[in-house]
Amino acid sequence: MLAVEGVSDPVLEVEFVHGSVESSNVLTLDLKTAINLALENNVDFRVRELKVESAQQSILVQKSEFDPELNGQIRLDKDRSSQTNRGTGARYDVKNEGTELNLKLVQNLSTGTTLELETSLKQDVSDRTPEQQEGRVAMNLVHPLLRGSSRNVVWFEVSLASMELELTKYELQAYAETLVASIELMYWDLILANKKVELFETSLEIARKNKTDVVARIASGMMAESMLAAVESEIALREQSLIDASSEVYELKWRLWSLLRAPNEQTIPEMMVKKELDEPFDLKESKQELLILAKSSRADLMQAKLMNSQRQLELEVTKNGLMPKLDFFTTLGKSGYDSNAKSAWGNIGEKAYDLSMGLEFQLKLGSRGEKAKHVIAINSKQQSELALENLERQIEMELHLTWHELERSRKQELAAIKTVALQKETVRVEQVRLENGLGTALLLAQAQRDLIGAQLSQLNAQVAIKKAQTNLYRVSGCLLNRRDLVLH
Repeated sequence: MLAVEGVSDPVLEVEFVHGSVESSNVLTLDLKTAINLALENNVDFRVRELKVESAQQSILVQKSEFDPELNGQIRLDKDRSSQTNRGTGARYDVKNEGTELNLKLVQNLSTGTTLELETSLKQDVSDRTPEQQEGRVAMNLVHPLLRGSSRNVVWFEVSLASMELELTKYELQAYAETLVASIELMYWDLILANKKVELFETSLEIARKNKTDVVARIASGMMAESMLAAVESEIALREQSLIDASSEVYELKWRLWSLLRAPNEQTIPEMMVKKELDEPFDLKESKQELLILAKSSRADLMQAKLMNSQRQLELEVTKNGLMPKLDFFTTLGKSGYDSNAKSAWGNIGEKAYDLSMGLEFQLKLGSRGEKAKHVIAINSKQQSELALENLERQIEMELHLTWHELERSRKQELAAIKTVALQKETVRVEQVRLENGLGTALLLAQAQRDLIGAQLSQLNAQVAIKKAQTNLYRVSGCLLNRRDLVLH
């Protein structure tokens, strides 16, 4: 799950009005709540959460191979045979009955050792011999000396499952960072689109006012009628720009809402965003600090390192598989005998015992399969190392380019601020010239159009700074941390 402990950046607020514009059902969201909604309602995020839960259970499945196992058996044997008396040559029937109760506790250890503790009670009844009860306690041990003697080999499946768990966690982190970044970037795009609408609405009002002034001057004979076409053309151009900007706002609202709404949410929202772009720049880390952070925090890089560790583990296992099998085994047992079970158990401490030990050897001649597996493991390890090295270079390049984009945007903002100031002065001059009969409506419209372009450049630069900062946090792998989001 993902918990939110607060938001380090300034709050971004969004209002969603469900249904028509006149609807009173309003849901007000800040960025923290929007991110929470997206992570709560996003199906792909939930799928990855379930993968993490399944990976946790897979570790328990693999560890269960080392759980102690209790086996029990009850057996009843009956037989009837015919034998010949060696002295008389006469034949006679022999009836035998046997009952055996056996309990065995088996424990596989992480060293590769198999340990068995066994106890049994056996009863033999025959019409030719006295009844006999046998009680027995024994310990069996098998320990690998060559193949299978490494703990990494024995614990391989558990280690693999543990690494898979970490891989799924990093996969969840990567997806969460991508989702959060998408929300933030789309939010800033929506703010930019809204600002464009405001700008074009204002410029359209100015163009219409210019037309009114030009019509008045034409009527008074102060201006030629040919000037009217220029201002009317400017109005048409600004109306087109306003239509495109409004359409962009509509599209971005729906794209943002699609990231936030629940799968069964069908209500059509009317969204209103509230945010200014003049907040102070708050990036505290240097480029080198972010690069160091990326090498220790990037989810995809951590995944690549884990996969490299997996290949190293597989290499050790296949190398161990080239060895012959050589197992040491031993069995030590104590037995007690009597005509009844209780006395037989009591006699286990007497002299009767059995002891065996030895070595078991096995070698596959040629070992072509094992050698081929080892070569494959070597190649896989080299591939993962090359992929890891390549990914590190890509991350470094990506961070440098994103940092450069941030610096470019900041420079563009400063340049745009100067340009806007100069264009405002140009518009003022052209307005004065027109009023004094020295300028033309066309020159004034051109100056106003240049001012709009400069203001758009300033807005684009301001939004680009915000988006570059988000991308820097994402590239360095610290976006969730900067938003105080913690994956559990």
